[in-house]
Amino acid sequence: MISANQRIKWIDIAKGIGIIAVVLGHSRNPFLSHYIYWFHMPLFFVISGYLHKQPNSMEAFVSSIRRKTVRLLVPYVSFYFLILTVLKIESNQPLSITLTDITRLLLGGQNLGSGFAPLWFVTVLYLTQLAFSLLLLKVRNGKGVAAVIFSAYVLAYFDSVLSLSGRDIHFIWNADVALLAIGFYSIGYLLKRNKTSFDGRLLVIC
Repeated sequence: MISANQRIKWIDIAKGIGIIAVVLGHSRNPFLSHYIYWFHMPLFFVISGYLHKQPNSMEAFVSSIRRKTVRLLVPYVSFYFLILTVLKIESNQPLSITLTDITRLLLGGQNLGSGFAPLWFVTVLYLTQLAFSLLLLKVRNGKGVAAVIFSAYVLAYFDSVLSLSGRDIHFIWNADVALLAIGFYSIGYLLKRNKTSFDGRLLVIC
């Protein structure tokens, strides 16, 4: 548990800015939404990468999977059923859990529907964290890591082109978004490795 005097202030401030940006981005104001969507979710992935703790062995990696599963997937499931209950009450549906409800939970991502929209971030962050940890374990060369991340970014670009052309594929847990997220995540990790701290000017520029 991090005590108050151990907290990194700029991270708390950046998270606060991100949360406010998410709310404003969903305000249906065209101007705000257009520019806020440039950075608000990438900011969360950069912060997560900055806080990344790299396991130094496969045994530690397996242990980290357990911890991340408890920290991310348990809330994912819990909030899914909480939201599902509210939506069923609002629409006067029976409160019983159907096979469709379970299937939607397991597929996640775009398969969830608009009422569960915030949950995509949880599974994408989970996949991004595990993929990044495994990448650093298996590819020791820095240039090799950069090549894999760049390739993932290129694949994400082509996936977005397919989406815009109407040939969108609904990947399980929005796994395709992790291809893009890992680039931002790695930026945060490199900032931490290089002991970069954010003063006011650097935060504004970013």
